[in-house]
Amino acid sequence: MATLEAEITPQVRTMQVIVLGLAASPTLFAFITLFLKLNPLGADAQSMLVTIALVVGLVGMIFQQILGDLVRNASVRSLGAVAIDEPAKLAGSYVSGLLVSCALCEGAAFINLIAFMITRAPLTLAMGLLLVLASALKFPTIGRVAAWARGEARRLAEIAALR
Repeated sequence: MATLEAEITPQVRTMQVIVLGLAASPTLFAFITLFLKLNPLGADAQSMLVTIALVVGLVGMIFQQILGDLVRNASVRSLGAVAIDEPAKLAGSYVSGLLVSCALCEGAAFINLIAFMITRAPLTLAMGLLLVLASALKFPTIGRVAAWARGEARRLAEIAALR
């Protein structure tokens, strides 16, 4: 039998990703606030802030799906054969990936909306709204999660049958 530490490692890794993701936005906001306090924004600094916000938005948009899938897949793997017989247990895996994905979108949206508030650059508003929309489109419904869990259990059964 594996140690408790080995058994809970995938769940703890998911928690760590979520906490780091949620802590990143306010930390970046603190640096922006400190920067603004020390240096009023001239045109160059405003354009730099817009560029940073848009890059953060693009990175968030790309990596939110990748990291969400990685966390979800790691969680599914940790369930192993249990998930084949009890697909309801997969809902936790779904929510883990969903939280990571939405946290990345939220943080990147937050940065872009702050940049819009400071610079009034329409691209940062558009990026912020796009990131909010990306999260809203992930809104979990019972049917969506159930369909995913059934499909995932079927996929795991097929993999187990090939072994």
